Amino acid sequence: MKTNDERRFTFIPQKKWKNLSEDERKTLGSYKSYYGHYIKVEDEINRFENEIVKLKDKKSTYLGKMKSLNYKIDYLRNDYNYSWSISKIKKKNYYNFTISRRGYPTKTGGLGSEKIIMEHLNTFYKRKKKRLEELFGEYLFYNFHILETGSDKDDVLAEFHGTNLWWVEDKWTNALAGLKFGLKVLFINHPYNQEYKHPDITRVNNWQDIHKIVTGKK
Repeated sequence: MKTNDERRFTFIPQKKWKNLSEDERKTLGSYKSYYGHYIKVEDEINRFENEIVKLKDKKSTYLGKMKSLNYKIDYLRNDYNYSWSISKIKKKNYYNFTISRRGYPTKTGGLGSEKIIMEHLNTFYKRKKKRLEELFGEYLFYNFHILETGSDKDDVLAEFHGTNLWWVEDKWTNALAGLKFGLKVLFINHPYNQEYKHPDITRVNNWQDIHKIVTGKK
């Protein structure tokens, strides 16, 4: 490990610099400049490491407080926490659902075939279509595309490329896809999407906000 003086080259007296060649002085000057940057970065690392230690102490404190309070609210997990899952029966075009809740018997049931499930979903979204027509008017929307959950929307969006139409989303990747195709994006606020920001994406809280923006009515 080199000593600090060796790294700084401070063992070369200033008055001796004139004895060095121009190339040596230039190289040594560059080296000392990089050494200055190295020291700054090292100081930053030490500062961040100290900050991490402090944050870890805070984390331990918060965890301890959470543990002390947990027993007072643990019953809420029994009352409100549950899990829901869907599974396909092997070698059959049929789906079941399972609902589990701590302290209670598991509930299971049949959803039917994929065709039946799609019919129910289409019926549900058609009802949403009627609600949108009630809110925005019959002619604000000229077409509806009903897609499966999680399906890619690029093919549908490509149809409206460059039209400058409105695109309403709550999923960030889909919102960015709307921008890619030149649409005006309205992004519905939800707790799970608060970390995303874009100067060309407008956040809204509900369909009333959307109605005001799209129609220009206050």
